[in-house]
Amino acid sequence: MSPSLSRFLLFAAAVISTLQLAVAGSRKCHDVGIQVSVQAKVANLPRHLSKDALLNYVGRDLENIINIPIKGTYTIRGTYCQSNVKNKNNNRLLFLVHGVLGSRHEWTGEDGSGLKPYHGTNYSYVDYVTERGYDTLAIDRLGNGQSDHPNPVLNAQLPAQIETTKSVLDKVKEGRLGKKYKDIVYVGQSYGSILGHGIAAKYPNVLNAYILNGWSNKVTNSSVPTLYDLNLLPAKAVKPKQYGQLPAGYLTPSTPMGCKKLDYYNGGNGKYFDEGMAHRECSTAATASLGELFTSFLNPLPASGYNGHVLVITGQYDGFFCARDFLLDHGDCGLGSNSIPAKSKAAFPKADYAYHIPLNTGHAIQLHYTQKQSFAKSLSWIDQVL
Repeated sequence: MSPSLSRFLLFAAAVISTLQLAVAGSRKCHDVGIQVSVQAKVANLPRHLSKDALLNYVGRDLENIINIPIKGTYTIRGTYCQSNVKNKNNNRLLFLVHGVLGSRHEWTGEDGSGLKPYHGTNYSYVDYVTERGYDTLAIDRLGNGQSDHPNPVLNAQLPAQIETTKSVLDKVKEGRLGKKYKDIVYVGQSYGSILGHGIAAKYPNVLNAYILNGWSNKVTNSSVPTLYDLNLLPAKAVKPKQYGQLPAGYLTPSTPMGCKKLDYYNGGNGKYFDEGMAHRECSTAATASLGELFTSFLNPLPASGYNGHVLVITGQYDGFFCARDFLLDHGDCGLGSNSIPAKSKAAFPKADYAYHIPLNTGHAIQLHYTQKQSFAKSLSWIDQVL
């Protein structure tokens, strides 16, 4: 064999090997719709958003104000991704639940309107985990994205979200995706984490592992200005082409400035996150319902019957869940055993509880430069407890 032919064959083998790795590391995804029928009791909330109205709900006990029965049948839409990597994680599903003003697309770095992910897969949790063998189901919560949009004041409140999401989980456990999984891990962000805690509290035996990103059990009056500074207005007025069909109780930011204040740690003037990513995320923010916003401030009941596993990942300077009375521009969670995330174990008194605080990181942990550290922490924790 000639030297030139040998070099060509070696080159060809390298190319084939690279292509095989690319295929092996890819994922196959398709959209799904899961219909559920739910009943819940909700609260008689205000029909308009104001700072005083929000302050009135900070720290109130949820169980003491829900007295209006509701019911409905809804279709929850999501994206189901299966990993092409064959390993021990193939029988594990990560159930991904987004926060306020988000959608299922935040888990891939997309915005759902056709924009490609920012900087490829750099901000994609879905790509990170499927490359390591995990499957994912990212849903649009009730009243968000492509899922059904019920009455934004009554039917989108936390109690209705708990019943709806729990019913979706039941369908998934029954094999609705065409596969039954050995382990299903709930992964929430912000309001998705509030929702996860609510499910664990009311239905302690549904799952045995929760990852709650951007969360603590401490929401104070200082959290209200951060949320109110989003300058939320009816989405149908701000973005009529996109949201013109929605009732006025679905809101969206009228300027991007409040979003940046809520989601990012500004102490480094952009040193700890990509300003381009922040601009894109805030300018393409989705909607939030009045029901979601008011019930995000209610005092959560401890998940006293839950004895599974919990990992909380909250940025050091989370501007909502660690808002301080003396720091209204950003939060300060503290570090170590005296930190707010550490003390949030009180919400899970019997659980195997762990926490991680990425440094120099704000509320949107997936969108700071520490994101891969947080991604890796979540998967190493799963390997440890399951």
